[in-house]
Amino acid sequence: VAENLDKFSGLNHKTIALKLIEVGDGKAVAENLDKFSGLNHKTIALKLIEVGDGKAVAENLDKFSGLDQEVALKLIEVRQGKAVAENLDKFSNLDREVALKLIDADCGWAVAENLDKFSGLNHKTIALKLIEVGEGKAVAYYLENFSGLDHKTIALKLIEVGEGKAVAYYLENFSGLDHKEIALKLIEVYQGEAVAQHLDKFFGLDREVALKLIEVYQGKAVAKN
Repeated sequence: VAENLDKFSGLNHKTIALKLIEVGDGKAVAENLDKFSGLNHKTIALKLIEVGDGKAVAENLDKFSGLDQEVALKLIEVRQGKAVAENLDKFSNLDREVALKLIDADCGWAVAENLDKFSGLNHKTIALKLIEVGEGKAVAYYLENFSGLDHKTIALKLIEVGEGKAVAYYLENFSGLDHKEIALKLIEVYQGEAVAQHLDKFFGLDREVALKLIEVYQGKAVAKN
């Protein structure tokens, strides 16, 4: 029926859609949403999620229009956060709550990449939250998207939680850093390998750093550079 609505006369599309959802054919509604007329897509999405068909919504987001943060939150709640993260443009009025829920759902990279799509965010809070849950690499990679951050504080925080490699790899994204200080800090906390592997990105290093690298068995990098 859902695939061939145009072959039936006198149908109330809203009634048919709700009936299909009610009898467990919600996936058919989602997959053929473009064939139904006069439907409120947000209402249908919420109904599908309510009856356990959230996956059908997630897999057919391209067919839905007029979705907002309420639908996004419901989808994240039913473990469809990745679909939300990959289709942020489908949702309006995204806010701090959605951002934090996505971070909790292991989709923090999408928040870091699309900070401008969320309202009411404190960029420092979001950056620290991402680092706290193990998404520090996303902060380093998308650092230019964050405003009001002290790059040295972020770099040291990343090193503190064992994400020093992200600092070294994306060193050019950080401004105002004393490269020698960062290098020595990395070596001090047993992340000297990150310095050795990305030595070409560090500037202003001296004999002290060279000797420290040799002490932690990274002499080969010193010899090559």
